[in-house]
Amino acid sequence: MKVLVAAQSGFCFGVRRALDMVRTTLAERGKPVYTFGPLIHNRSAVERLAREGALCVEEIGLFEPGQTVVIRSHGVSPEQERLLRERGVFLVDTTCPLVKKVQLQLSRITSSGQFPMIIGKGDHPEVIGEIGYSGGKATVISSLEEAEALPLPLGETGVVAQTTFNPEKFHRIVDFLKCRSPLYRIYDTMCPTTRIRQEDSMLVSRMSDGMLIIGSRQSSNTMSLFERVGRQNPRSYLLEGAGALTPEMLAGVAVVGIAAGASTPDEEITGVLEGIKAARSPEPVEIVWRSAK
Repeated sequence: MKVLVAAQSGFCFGVRRALDMVRTTLAERGKPVYTFGPLIHNRSAVERLAREGALCVEEIGLFEPGQTVVIRSHGVSPEQERLLRERGVFLVDTTCPLVKKVQLQLSRITSSGQFPMIIGKGDHPEVIGEIGYSGGKATVISSLEEAEALPLPLGETGVVAQTTFNPEKFHRIVDFLKCRSPLYRIYDTMCPTTRIRQEDSMLVSRMSDGMLIIGSRQSSNTMSLFERVGRQNPRSYLLEGAGALTPEMLAGVAVVGIAAGASTPDEEITGVLEGIKAARSPEPVEIVWRSAK
């Protein structure tokens, strides 16, 4: 059997940076450190952080003065940050720099008098925080159907994207908005790694009999990857860890492709690879990393 692994699989820069910052904070300030919400959307990674001393707390009102609190990679709204500071905590901000750019762009859009719009998932933590940077004025759309239902803009509308939104969906929506009115001003704030990750994964998918997408259902970029790959390769499976691998997923497959979301730990990818080797033993398994670049 041959296993093709998309080169851009596993932690992205923003996630790795956030994890490194938390571990540095633990070393410098000691245990415990608290994250406001899960640092990343991966249960095993969050559980491992808890064992290391970084505990997840979901409500601002539960923090006490002097505690060390981490703003996660998805960022928070200005109001949430103000409330955290009022609690008297020591703040460590691990917001992804690319998310920061979206936040600042929304502030500029709103202050310039444009109407703010976000293409993304309204219930995603990143988008919730970004709405705050528009003063709560941003309209959020997540599909072409929602874009088609919008009234014609009354003035210039500044459009940004959730960094991990599905690139294919984003461009379909943007193309429609551009055709509908010249008043839409598009600011492409998609994470470039998200695009490269999907390009690599689609290449691997085209070359494979079946696909395994590794990551959490709570991860926006993982689900975006799974949806897009699944449309191209109907024999695609989402695995939330190596324990989810079953013999049926490999039955009759000569070439299996693997891709993973940006919040998927390296050890989960390694675990799936080891699981494939064990399932196909004594047959040799060749592992090849492929990139569209």
